[in-house]
Amino acid sequence: MDAAGNTTPCSFDVIVTDDEAPVVSGCPSDINTGTDAGVCTAVVTWTEPTALDNCDGPLVYDTRSHAPGATFASGTTTVTYTFMDAAGNTSPCSFDVTVTDDEAPVISAIGSLNISLCLNDPYTDAGATASDNCDGDITGSIITNNPVNTSIPDTYQVTYDVMDAAGNPATQVIRTVTVNALPVVTLNDPADVCLTGADMNFTGTPTDANGSFTTTAGAGFTDNGNGTAVLDVSVAGIGTYDVTYTYTDGNGCMASQTVSVSVTSCALNFTGRVIWEADHLTTMTGVKDATTTLSGDDNDTDITNVTGDYSVDAAMGTEFEIKPVKNKPDAVLQSMA
Repeated sequence: MDAAGNTTPCSFDVIVTDDEAPVVSGCPSDINTGTDAGVCTAVVTWTEPTALDNCDGPLVYDTRSHAPGATFASGTTTVTYTFMDAAGNTSPCSFDVTVTDDEAPVISAIGSLNISLCLNDPYTDAGATASDNCDGDITGSIITNNPVNTSIPDTYQVTYDVMDAAGNPATQVIRTVTVNALPVVTLNDPADVCLTGADMNFTGTPTDANGSFTTTAGAGFTDNGNGTAVLDVSVAGIGTYDVTYTYTDGNGCMASQTVSVSVTSCALNFTGRVIWEADHLTTMTGVKDATTTLSGDDNDTDITNVTGDYSVDAAMGTEFEIKPVKNKPDAVLQSMA
């Protein structure tokens, strides 16, 4: 302004720009967690960060990639927050959420875990299945160790093992297979008897109600139900029969013993003294010397001028006679026993 009061203005603008980014506080550290039970994910929560701006004061996030309580897959996921003030200044906050598969797979045996077998029984292991929270069905990865040998009585353990892709081993599953020895079975072998002889008695061991008999005899055989049996030979008749004793022990194992017995015809013995006239032809039908057994009706033997003792042996049911022949009535059978 001059002395006359004339003024000339001069002006300029002062522009203050907010170029200071908000200050973030409470940005979470990286989070490491295991998968939730039975799944390949985890629900993760955290306290959300905040920001303070020099101009705008407290701020809430402008954007976020995940919210607390979100479900995260196995692996590493980055969570990002962005804070922006009114001037457009931004500040990020980021952290990693790492979900690790720390859950072991589960093995399930097929069938019973305790098996009882008898010596030399066939055995095919039923196997097992396996599942994992992340890998799903991993049955094909099971390692089975099966040492069962049914030709040797013993107790064996079949084991099943598996590991998932994360290296978590399953709890080993064990199947116990017991191979039992067969019972030791004996059976007496009665002597053969003839048709009129005494009944045959059989005793098997062990001797109790767990034993049973079978036979090829058509009739006359009685199983007493206590490990003993009897054969009525007069009912069974002439023949050779197999008798088998089978015993089943408490493990369900069976063993048997077989004997073969015979019922024969009984010998019929006659002894007599034959006196012949010396001047007659002396032939007697059906007579042979004392050591010969008749087997039919064609065993004629001539005895000339002989006085002596003779025996005739014939099978039961054989018909024969001792008599003078050729019409020599003066040849007589003196005695017969």
